[in-house]
Amino acid sequence: MFSKLINLIVDDLILNKKSIASKGNTQINYNNPLIYTGRPRKTHIEYAKHITKKITKSHNPVNLSIPKTSAARHMSSLTHNNSRTTILLVLLLVTPLSLLFFKHQFFMLVFISIGAISKMSQKYFPLLIGVDFCLFFSILISIAYNPTLGILTGIISSTLGSFLKQTERIEYYFTPIYGFIPVWIIMSLSIIPATSLLITGMTCVAIYIIARFVMIALTYRICIANQLTYIATTLIFNYWLLSSVAPFLVSIMI
Repeated sequence: MFSKLINLIVDDLILNKKSIASKGNTQINYNNPLIYTGRPRKTHIEYAKHITKKITKSHNPVNLSIPKTSAARHMSSLTHNNSRTTILLVLLLVTPLSLLFFKHQFFMLVFISIGAISKMSQKYFPLLIGVDFCLFFSILISIAYNPTLGILTGIISSTLGSFLKQTERIEYYFTPIYGFIPVWIIMSLSIIPATSLLITGMTCVAIYIIARFVMIALTYRICIANQLTYIATTLIFNYWLLSSVAPFLVSIMI
């Protein structure tokens, strides 16, 4: 008797259910959280858990902070941009002042600046090309002054150029060194006969290309298409510079 009374109270008063006799006029109260259409009725324990989750969720503070990852990326991009700008400004300010004291330092700073900026042109080509002034200026400094200053000019300008064009793979910063070191050794030992500026310069270009290709083939996985375009453009571009521009530059450097 008592259980029937409890069921009557729960079904008729709480769940708004009608008796069997009034099934035809059944009206379901969809606002009642205990009733879900097409689903089994929740028990009191399940409903208590459901309400507890709702209350907990409603009292959670809204997180309006910016994700740390995006903030870190934003700060790192600003830092990179500022560092590149600072390097360019320092080179532009120091270069004219060096002409007042040392002529060779002036040309080294000019060639390093131009060589580094010219290497940024490789960003806009799908294949690797050798249309930059780093090797050419290194050969000119080696011939006009000494090979040690020449290799420093080539390595510094090439490294700065890789940094300015945002080279991500660290091995690309070292690949020019593979070619500059043999050129420096041969120029320091005076192995190349000083016949003409063009022959001496193109011999250095050929040694640079061969040494660089061999070291890359032994160290990294190479792309044949990239190496072919680089070798062809490096030979053509440096031949044009050595035959047309180099005599004038050497005359004002000495």
